Amino acid sequence: MNPRRLLLIFYALIPLAIYHLPLGALNISFDRVMLILVIAIFIYYPFTKVRGLIQVVRLLLLSTALSMIFSEDYQMSGFIKFGPSWLQSILVMYISVLVANKYGGLFVDKVFKIHFFTLLLLTLYGFWYVYVQDKITFTYPLDAFLPKLEHDDHKVGMLRNSRLFFPFSSAPRLGFVAGALMLYFFYFVKNKKYKWFLVIASLFIVLVTISRGPVLSLIAALGLAYTIVNLYKGRVHYLVILGVLVVLLGVGFTLVTISDNSMFARLFSIGEEDASFRGHLNIRVRVLEMIFSNNLMPMIFGYGMGQIDHLLNISSAHSSYFTQLFEQGVFGVIAFASMFIAMITKAWKLYKKRLGKELLGLFVIALYLAVIHLAYDALSMVILWAYNGLIWGYLNYLEKQHAH
Repeated sequence: MNPRRLLLIFYALIPLAIYHLPLGALNISFDRVMLILVIAIFIYYPFTKVRGLIQVVRLLLLSTALSMIFSEDYQMSGFIKFGPSWLQSILVMYISVLVANKYGGLFVDKVFKIHFFTLLLLTLYGFWYVYVQDKITFTYPLDAFLPKLEHDDHKVGMLRNSRLFFPFSSAPRLGFVAGALMLYFFYFVKNKKYKWFLVIASLFIVLVTISRGPVLSLIAALGLAYTIVNLYKGRVHYLVILGVLVVLLGVGFTLVTISDNSMFARLFSIGEEDASFRGHLNIRVRVLEMIFSNNLMPMIFGYGMGQIDHLLNISSAHSSYFTQLFEQGVFGVIAFASMFIAMITKAWKLYKKRLGKELLGLFVIALYLAVIHLAYDALSMVILWAYNGLIWGYLNYLEKQHAH
């Protein structure tokens, strides 16, 4: 089989990781099947090296190992539970950089469009039942290969609140992926009618998750990118106009959603009275208190990978950076951030050289992929790691093209 087609099949499986393959008494998730494919691709394909990639991977693996070695009472159950997904995420990022570096923008474009149509199909399916027929459904396409959704209180709660999430495990995850796709389509699709269909449909997916994180991350990434660009070009008056537009847009959306007591009012109800906001804030404060105590080793190396569940009795700190800080310390945060720093700096340098719309788009997407992790814990979300790698690799591909 053509290597590109095989790789496209692999990337097409990534959004479907929640599905399972029932093999007798075993129930193996697509996620674990992909892990086998990742290792095979890693071993088999002779890709060209990318500068800085090996160093980032080494930092990530080193911070993980040191967090376990220097933990006072490390529980191996943490590694057994989270280790495979974490290692798979790093490998997928590594391979994605090399794939995009070799095959360029056409391959990246195909991956994003495959993911978009997969998510749109499943979102429309859920929208028909939840919004149009006004009933909860636990059956999705190929539901025989799904875990039993009705036994998961978290997923049942999301459906009861009209928050669509499938094929991921939570609504914010769907929103974050759709947000990345929306940005890509806005900057890279040439045909205007097709472009606006893709952009509006992606935004539709973001909104029906009723998740604040994706919306705020989009606003933050776009605002930060255009602030940097306009400061670089000396166009300060544009920043004033941009600021006024953002404020007016925010006020308008808030008035519309709150005035009719809409379910979408949740998108703008951020404050101390919001239980979700309070809970997430309290967890992050607790992480800071435990890490920046008088004990030096946890501050540098954390309490060990996968230990936040064991020590704090919570699944995560609701932010990748805070979870990483607790489990792998300051060194772990630096290792994790190094991946985004490499992407963002490369995107900015290329944009300054060529000042093209596509390079601006890659700069915005790189910022968005970094900002996501402030709002949500997506440390083991393989699809976002794949996007990290694809954007980094595509930037490297463009750099090589520019050099020639």
